[in-house]
Amino acid sequence: MFRDPLIQKAWEVRQQSEHFPIAVLQEAATWLEEKYHAAPSKEIAVALALQYLILAMRQAQASPTAAKDSFARALRWREEADLMASAQRLVPSWLSLN
Repeated sequence: MFRDPLIQKAWEVRQQSEHFPIAVLQEAATWLEEKYHAAPSKEIAVALALQYLILAMRQAQASPTAAKDSFARALRWREEADLMASAQRLVPSWLSLN
């Protein structure tokens, strides 16, 4: 359905997330972001991007401004995950310089 696997996953999980109030999902994302902001792993960054994409999808009808904010946060964490993935690929070559 979607070309991007993260957006596809968010679309699938969004339906399950409808069992929870948006405020609970927002609180969970905020907690995760605050806890791992200084040193997130690639997996945490992807989880945060997914969480914010789900929030954006859920907020789109009720609050376009909140949806834009959530989408912007999703993009930020997606970029962070991509940077971490690139860095992880480079680390073995750094270690083999000896």
